[in-house]
Amino acid sequence: MDLLDFLTKEELIRFFHCKKTEMSCMAEPNIFLHQLRDHNLVPEKLYKKVVKMRCKEKRKDGVYQILDWLEKERSDSVHLFWTCVFKDHILQKYPVLRLFRNNLIDGSFRVYENLPAPVDQTERENKPVQIKKSTAKEKKRERKRKKRHEEMEEDKQPGPSCPSIPKKKKPAKKLMFFSESTAEMKRSGEEVQDEQKKEGEEEGREEEEDNTGPVHPSVFQAPSLPVSCGSVNGVLYKCRFASGSRSKSIRTEERWFTPEEFVKQELTLIDGHWKKDIQCHGKTLNYLLEKQILVEHCQWCSCSHCSTMEQDLLHETNDDECFICNMGGYLLCCDECPRAFHHQCHVPAVQDDSLGEKWMCTFCVLKTNQRCRQPRQMTEKEALDSSISQYILSS
Repeated sequence: MDLLDFLTKEELIRFFHCKKTEMSCMAEPNIFLHQLRDHNLVPEKLYKKVVKMRCKEKRKDGVYQILDWLEKERSDSVHLFWTCVFKDHILQKYPVLRLFRNNLIDGSFRVYENLPAPVDQTERENKPVQIKKSTAKEKKRERKRKKRHEEMEEDKQPGPSCPSIPKKKKPAKKLMFFSESTAEMKRSGEEVQDEQKKEGEEEGREEEEDNTGPVHPSVFQAPSLPVSCGSVNGVLYKCRFASGSRSKSIRTEERWFTPEEFVKQELTLIDGHWKKDIQCHGKTLNYLLEKQILVEHCQWCSCSHCSTMEQDLLHETNDDECFICNMGGYLLCCDECPRAFHHQCHVPAVQDDSLGEKWMCTFCVLKTNQRCRQPRQMTEKEALDSSISQYILSS
């Protein structure tokens, strides 16, 4: 016996009713429709209409329309329907029909027995009518309200014999302007206190970083202070210090520098600043300025150290004191190094008539001669007698 013989007509119809949508979504439903047509389960006109459809969505709707017609008009043939679609060649083409057959075999189709009752068509038609009636009543009420409102407005309007009452002008709204200062004043006191605490903590950290290790104040009382910037070393003279860009106040073996120029001598330093990168006894120049060990001149200062005149700038390239006796006065400046000498302090003594356009001191002559020596050893007399400058050192 066939499997379908064990199922009632109502069970087969209920199962068919629940599977119409799934069957309408089958890909390439033409063979499925051919099978129904061969068993006279589909009208010829409807069959031709659906087969000619090219759009997939429209074809799905067409297949569903055929199945819906079959349920309503040919419900007696539901047993024949399942018999023809469960043929082997149809099951091989459409796997979904195999699942349906398995559902009927294992009895899982019985889950569809507790479906809710279908909604009666008369109920669906009556509901919109009731809604329309209720909306019509509301419209009538709304019209009456509008008429009453218009009549009341007409009664309030003054007639020809009634003096018109001038309307009161509405007061203009005041424009409110908020500045940044007022916005800051409106902030709560707690936020301001928190910001002050944060600023205090940051300043404390900077002081801790700056004040690394105890240093006695007497170390900074000397007129000249040893300074360094990375691997570059020099001596800062307080009497010459004016600012970062004015007055050459730091001396090295080769020349005098301003603090900004001195920082640039450290080639490994990127975006260096003279206040934080130049150190003296482990303290930055910013620390020395805060402790008033160094005094920075104002921007409008017109002293000789802050002057931009050519004569004042030339004086800054050499020492202010004699390299031998450490005394001031009329000094002879070397053109190769920052040293300066009294005429009689220099060895040998120098006469003004023996000076040329460019003069080098004894130290620079020895240094230059040492560079120019031949591979063989030269005597000191040969080195001093070699023509390096217009002024040849001789005894």
